[in-house]
Amino acid sequence: MKALFLNVLLCLISISCFGQESSTSSQLDSIQKKLMRDSLQMSDSVIIEFLNAKNEYLISVRQIRLNGALNRRQQNDQIQNLRFQTNNALRVMLGNEIYDRYIQMITRRMRQGVQGH
Repeated sequence: MKALFLNVLLCLISISCFGQESSTSSQLDSIQKKLMRDSLQMSDSVIIEFLNAKNEYLISVRQIRLNGALNRRQQNDQIQNLRFQTNNALRVMLGNEIYDRYIQMITRRMRQGVQGH
């Protein structure tokens, strides 16, 4: 269930950031840094590593989407595989405890966002 929420989160991030200006992305990164530092007590170095992984994921998703040689199903399959690899890398990077707390935090925020609309 937690992996599903992270998958949804990564999808939402990739959709919302697709084609966005870098200033908007850096603002989101700044907000996310503060949340991760305050809520999860993560160090700055781990936060930077996490955000780099997230940005690499978004760049890869964009490249897959722009690849005209792939049909939509092939794109979706590649993105799903990339999402799985990214989730695993994040779990290793953060450790199980912080990863689980991160998923809980994101899940709460997603529910609040849905309820707020």
